[in-house]
Amino acid sequence: MSLMTKADRDAAIREKLQSDVKVYLTCGIHNWTYGSRKPWDFNCPQCSYAAFLGLIMSLPPNRRDEMQDALEEGIHHMVESAERGELQKMDFLKHPEVTVEKA
Repeated sequence: MSLMTKADRDAAIREKLQSDVKVYLTCGIHNWTYGSRKPWDFNCPQCSYAAFLGLIMSLPPNRRDEMQDALEEGIHHMVESAERGELQKMDFLKHPEVTVEKA
């Protein structure tokens, strides 16, 4: 079972083929690249950030608004839980360091 319909897949492929810009999402600590077969380190902020961005970027254009709505709803529920004192205390990952390099 695929999360993407054929139309979604075609739209994503068309978008990628129209762009001449290549983006590689990597973790500089573990030398992990999004899309590689090597598993990423779930406890590493840079690996997690690259994986998250890769998932967002691989969505077809017509599904991005839907994903943004889902993310906003999740954050809204977290804020409500925190206000009620129900949010579990946990160590959230700090923001990763992002670098841009030209190949």
